[in-house]
Amino acid sequence: MNCFVVRLAVWFVTLALFPIPVTLIPRSFEVEVLQRITLAALPQERVLVETEQERTERVVAYLEQAEKNEIDPWLRDDLRIAWITAKWSQHGVPEWAWHRNSPPHSAATYQVLNCLPDEVWPRIVAKRKAKLGSEYSRFYDVNDRAIFSSSVKKPCASERRRTPRKNDASENLAA
Repeated sequence: MNCFVVRLAVWFVTLALFPIPVTLIPRSFEVEVLQRITLAALPQERVLVETEQERTERVVAYLEQAEKNEIDPWLRDDLRIAWITAKWSQHGVPEWAWHRNSPPHSAATYQVLNCLPDEVWPRIVAKRKAKLGSEYSRFYDVNDRAIFSSSVKKPCASERRRTPRKNDASENLAA
């Protein structure tokens, strides 16, 4: 009985220092004080899986809404890849996917862009080089970073107004 009193006192002190949700207090008393460890005291795996599915569904719903509202086609593709990746991470890559043995993000990237993630940037650079041809070096350096020259920018000086204001035109007619 002495051990019970000590365990009860330690439990109260611990509860005062580290509060837990009210719903867990009976289970905590049963495990810590009475030392009845049963299967009911362990967290249920099914509940944990349901919360993961709910979380995934919330993320998928958010990505779906963001994709509908996005006007930039490249960002829309990125959101579509993220949506497919979240779905396939939860449920597995389907058998009909081209890269069904790859990780979900690789298979999703291939599904949307028809290339693997490592091939995306080299393809972008290759398209730029094909479109610009010999002019490519004027716009991009050796590391394929954009070159911004000061000559391309608009000068900071203000410009004179080319058309007179309405008030000025009426004053000129009256004079």
